[in-house]
Amino acid sequence: MADIGFDDLVEIYRHTRFDGKGGGTLTIANDGIADTLRAIEANQDLYDLTQISLVDQSDPKVGTKVAINVAAPSLKLGIFATTFDALFLSPGAAFSEPANYYIADLGRVDKRLHP
Repeated sequence: MADIGFDDLVEIYRHTRFDGKGGGTLTIANDGIADTLRAIEANQDLYDLTQISLVDQSDPKVGTKVAINVAAPSLKLGIFATTFDALFLSPGAAFSEPANYYIADLGRVDKRLHP
């Protein structure tokens, strides 16, 4: 299984225009994003871990825009929240700042992961 970390998901999140309905439009800006999508599409365990999928099965190519579905990844990776309020409702987040998180409505990432 390919090694995918939260930083790989953040790269996808940062290039996604979220639609507020569990997905959005991803601009495949580089080979890293394309490779991550290919790995997830090819491996059910990676999908279960990341909760990212292409709406239409196709080979992701740099420079294209694709529709994707995005849900919260495994807590082992980090927290994907739509708002600060949703972040604070995540397990343990009300008491201490999570190590890895992304807030979609702000395009904000944990400062420790991305200074």
